[in-house]
Amino acid sequence: MRVRDVERAFKAAGAIAVREGGYVADSNNRASATHGAYAATLSLRVPAAHFQATMDALAALPHGTLTERSTSTDVTDSYHNLQAHLQALQATHDQLMTLMHKSGSIRDAMAVLDRLTGVDTDMDAVQGQIMASANRVILSSITVKLAPEPHKQIITIPRHGQASGWHPGRVAANAVARLARVLEAIITIAIYAVVYLALPALLAALALLAWRLRRRSLRAA
Repeated sequence: MRVRDVERAFKAAGAIAVREGGYVADSNNRASATHGAYAATLSLRVPAAHFQATMDALAALPHGTLTERSTSTDVTDSYHNLQAHLQALQATHDQLMTLMHKSGSIRDAMAVLDRLTGVDTDMDAVQGQIMASANRVILSSITVKLAPEPHKQIITIPRHGQASGWHPGRVAANAVARLARVLEAIITIAIYAVVYLALPALLAALALLAWRLRRRSLRAA
C-alpha cells in the first residue's frame, strides 16, 4: 500500500488489528534515506471470523495504490495425521510404563526409561504442532507493507520567447576564451624554448671570446 503518511498509516493498521480482536505479531518501521520518507511492515494476527472486516478496514485507509493477495491453506489432513501420530505415541508410552513396572533389574528399567524419555519428547513436539495448526485455524495472518507515494516530478515548459538551453553567444564567448588560453600556452612554450636554446649558444660565444683574448695576451707577451 502506497500512502502519503507512512507513520500515520502504520499506527492506524495496528489499531485496526486490536479493534478486530487481534494483535500485531511483528512490525518494522524504519526511516528511508530517500527524501526522509518511511517504509514499514506489519504482521497482524486477527480472528479468522474477522479477516474480511480487517482487510476492508485496511483498504479504507487513505492510500494512492493498493495491491492485495490472499492465500489459504487446508490443514484438515495435517491436523488429523498429527492426532493419529499422537495417539500412537501415547500407546507406546503406556506400553513402556507397563514394561518399566515389570522390569526385573535396574539395567532393564534404565533401558525402558531411556526409551520412554524419547517417546515423551516426541509427544511434546507433536502436541506443539497440533497447537500451531489449531492456532492457524483460529487466527488469520495479514502482512501489511507500507511505502510512501512517489514524489511527483514537476516539468517546467519554457514560455514563448524564453531562452532555450542553447545560447550561441555564450558558446562563441567560451570558444574565444579557450582559444586565448591555447595561444597563451603556445607563446609561453615558445619563450621558454628560445631562452633554453639561446643560453648554450651564448655560453659557447663567451667561451670562444675568452679563448681568443687569452691567445692574444700570450702572443703579446
